[in-house]
Amino acid sequence: MKCWIFAALLLLSSPGFAQPLATLADGRSGDLEFNTYSPTGHNAIAAGTFDRKAVPIRGQLYLPTGSEKVPAVVIGHTVGGVQPFLVTRWVKALNEAGIAAFVVDSFGPRRMFNMWSQGRTEFNGAFLIADAFKALELLATHPRLDASRIGFLGFSMGGFTAQYIIHEKFRRSVLGDSPVRFAVGIGHYPGCQYNFFEEEASKTPLQLFLGEKDDWLPAEHCLRYAEFLKGRGYAINVKTYAGASHGYDQDDPIKTLPDASSSADCDPLLINLDKPLAPVRLRDGSALSSDTELRAVVGAVYKWARSCSSKGPSAGISPGQGDRRDDAVRDTLVVLGERFKLRP
Repeated sequence: MKCWIFAALLLLSSPGFAQPLATLADGRSGDLEFNTYSPTGHNAIAAGTFDRKAVPIRGQLYLPTGSEKVPAVVIGHTVGGVQPFLVTRWVKALNEAGIAAFVVDSFGPRRMFNMWSQGRTEFNGAFLIADAFKALELLATHPRLDASRIGFLGFSMGGFTAQYIIHEKFRRSVLGDSPVRFAVGIGHYPGCQYNFFEEEASKTPLQLFLGEKDDWLPAEHCLRYAEFLKGRGYAINVKTYAGASHGYDQDDPIKTLPDASSSADCDPLLINLDKPLAPVRLRDGSALSSDTELRAVVGAVYKWARSCSSKGPSAGISPGQGDRRDDAVRDTLVVLGERFKLRP
């Protein structure tokens, strides 16, 4: 266990950048630096109009033992950044199952620490979509990794991203004509207040795991969104853990986070990526704004977010059925095993 903790701390404290990598053809693993982008909004990604200036970030690639070709997952961290449990629990379990894991640090290289203590516009999370796809593109060049079997596994804020990477509009905006795509998206305790869809349903399956007692990013929002996607032909499955709170797979007991903002009272927005400037409310389909000018629509979204957010959600392992560490790992490996066609 000590070696896993050391690896996690190494990722958290990695020094400055060398030359970012464009390929992993030499088969390396460990600390990897690569270029991505920092879009400032989802509309910019959907329209392909974001700044293409290269932004270097890093991740830690962990390969299972052996020399055979294996599947992989890109791991998206929480609003608290890369935390040790992602390595000590998740990477360990994935590697033991014969799956490589790439833990991407989207915060540290950008000099960010957590989502709730820094009031910066980048925290709309749009850059996480670019990070995920650029990580996928890099992994696809590794000789030990099967490019057709790379999934995305995200937690909390990373769970948002798991929903976004299934959409072709986002993929093509970041990767252009590249044929690589994620084989599956998996999100644990994600937020579903920004619900994207396309006229043509994605072929990438999505699995969401939710906490019944999550008062930060309520399960109810994701359940309604999942029903909407199913009705449009998307391949989506949802599992809700009874009695579980936000962060049910982490190691800390449940606690209140007084500075964090909850979306529990928000009526989620439904956004057609083929018409991104016309968000409607998921509950009743009413338009958020009658305006179609970008600045006005963005302003309406920010006003909506401020009006329905509240402070002081909780996170961690709650008493009773709240400890879902083993369940979360087991159920995730089942999904990946089926998708990657792994032997039981």
